[in-house]
Amino acid sequence: MDDNIRVIFAGGGTGGHLYPALALAKEVETRFRNAEFLFIGTEHGLESKVVPASGYKIEFIEIQGIRRTMTLTNLKIPFLIVKSLFKCRRILGRFKPHLVIGTGGYVSWPMLFSAALSGYATIIQEQNSYPGVSTRFLSRYVDQVHLSFDESVKYIKDKTKVHLSGNPIRSSLNRVDRKTAAADFDLLPEVKTLLIFGGSQGAHSINMAMLNLVPDLMNLTKWQILWATGENDYAPISESCDEFRHRIRVKPYISNMESAYALTDLVVSRAGATTLAELQQCELAALLIPYPYAAAGHQETNARALVAKGAAEMVLDNELTDVNFVNTMINLMNDDGRRRLLGQQMGKLARPDAAKNIIDKALELIKYAKSS
Repeated sequence: MDDNIRVIFAGGGTGGHLYPALALAKEVETRFRNAEFLFIGTEHGLESKVVPASGYKIEFIEIQGIRRTMTLTNLKIPFLIVKSLFKCRRILGRFKPHLVIGTGGYVSWPMLFSAALSGYATIIQEQNSYPGVSTRFLSRYVDQVHLSFDESVKYIKDKTKVHLSGNPIRSSLNRVDRKTAAADFDLLPEVKTLLIFGGSQGAHSINMAMLNLVPDLMNLTKWQILWATGENDYAPISESCDEFRHRIRVKPYISNMESAYALTDLVVSRAGATTLAELQQCELAALLIPYPYAAAGHQETNARALVAKGAAEMVLDNELTDVNFVNTMINLMNDDGRRRLLGQQMGKLARPDAAKNIIDKALELIKYAKSS
């Protein structure tokens, strides 16, 4: 195959759907110098900023997910579906991709559905343990379905399409040593470090629970805390933690997560699929607090799958004010052996070659199409 491969990526809305697509694009770039990419997303999704900043072209479609409460916006959905399908057909005719890759969410399905019906090579990559509505629907039409959890296989009817490939993640992980990482945040490499984050937008309930605990934790322990609050909670938390600034670093967002992970002894976080894939790659112990309003409860399903494998511990969001949350966190920080075991089990679930494996399989589709 020549270097002029053209690939469309459809997926976004959240980082969990977008970052795997970016990781796959990087993998294609390592193989094809003149690869052309086009991302499909919405103007209000994270992709509208991140994709152009990453150097890729993006086109927008107008589509939205179904709200789970009765709302007038749901009445627009049939019109938006028809409109987005027509636009996707026009994009396909103009761009003529060799491959169309969807990474989940409502953004992905109009393009993948149009591409599949038009005979283009198509794959969908699912991050979560319980596949989303788009993945379950599209699995009947696409050529390949790439899953991250073995628990997901039972939800896909045609098992011949299934590949247990893992979740593609950034390639820079595990490249920073602890001393360098500590310097990046002006913290001490020899002190136990707790990392708190809730994804790109932060997690308000986790933030508020931890904020109430900070004075006692600072007085009763010698820990350091690295805390990504999200933009909305940054100012009040930063101000409240100012008296402990020698041991707490508060950031609205941490862009160099490779350094954050390298410094961390225990992670307190949500249970998004991309976060979990990164924790697995870095073999980190985690106390997971699933986002309670995630579609179909997929974060709790993700977390329970890891707990069942002895790879993490979990506290539900409505239990954050319970003494069990505090005790679990303190016990984990104090128990080096337990953290080490959790990290080892996390590491056993890692699939560091996910992006490579997915693109290997995807290229088989293109070779077959070219030879037939």
